[in-house]
Amino acid sequence: MPLATAKIILSADAPHESCAQFLSVIAYPADKLRRDEFFLASPIWAMAQKASYESTWAKQPYRIKPLFLSQDLSRVGKINKVGFKLVMERVICANQILLPALREAHTSKKVFVDGMEAKLENIIVNRLLPLFEMGVGSWTTFKDRNWGQTMPVAPAAAALSLSLIERMGSSKNPLADLFFSLDQLKHILDTTKQLRLMSDAITRYKKVGKRSTIRFVALEGNRPEANPASGPDRA
Repeated sequence: MPLATAKIILSADAPHESCAQFLSVIAYPADKLRRDEFFLASPIWAMAQKASYESTWAKQPYRIKPLFLSQDLSRVGKINKVGFKLVMERVICANQILLPALREAHTSKKVFVDGMEAKLENIIVNRLLPLFEMGVGSWTTFKDRNWGQTMPVAPAAAALSLSLIERMGSSKNPLADLFFSLDQLKHILDTTKQLRLMSDAITRYKKVGKRSTIRFVALEGNRPEANPASGPDRA
């Protein structure tokens, strides 16, 4: 059985809600209150970002529930700052830790990072701690807190990282654009499923296989309910 199941309702009328569901689970896999807050706040950020670099889009009508606009706007900025920071932290951790382990597991060849074997300590000390401006002595804290909180959503975060990297050259803001591209989100969810199944072959790390990670399920439907981020449902 999976750790839990997160149901992502795919809505052509409201792709921003579908994306917000997905990202809110990545940011807060175990915190319902903050997950729900981020679900409501994140589309406001995405619309503001897209309007800043697509003037034609900014002048067109866009359909959104009043619920999203009735929030305490004085808190929205802070909620988004923390939420997107967590999303990107999980994306970076999964990209740097999970993907090399997957390559190693499926090629049966050792993977090296900066000339050293891609062990967890080496990756954290040499790649992640400098990136997050943390001291070398913090590696166990990073392993237990940052990577530990990423592990339940590592396949999803890794899939998101691959999509963002792929679109960096063609999009001014790939993450903001994701809120308005249901096809892109579907592709990420498909990749998430594949990476999650492939993760069972990893022996280097525990708790990244399908029994220890959240299963993301895409459901076709109309506009999601006001509070769909209340998942994931525990198995």
